[in-house]
Amino acid sequence: MSPTRQAQDRIRETENLLSPLGLLVQGEFYPEPDDKVPETRLDITTKTVLLVTSAGPKFWPVFRDSPEYRDSFLGLASNPLDCWTEKMV
Repeated sequence: MSPTRQAQDRIRETENLLSPLGLLVQGEFYPEPDDKVPETRLDITTKTVLLVTSAGPKFWPVFRDSPEYRDSFLGLASNPLDCWTEKMV
């Protein structure tokens, strides 16, 4: 299934929001009911799944300046990258 114009616009908006965080949309997936994609926390049917990845060197300075990164040195976060990702994405 190909994305609608609205979906394409939302993906571009998402890319613009992720870029300052050193993240990018690497791909997208448009699930069908047989794909058994889990419901979201808001109980909304998922129409598009985005694969978000780091933008390489652009990502690390953003993460290094985060409270989650600093918390890792204080023993306050067992996986600071997971915590940062969940908060930001």
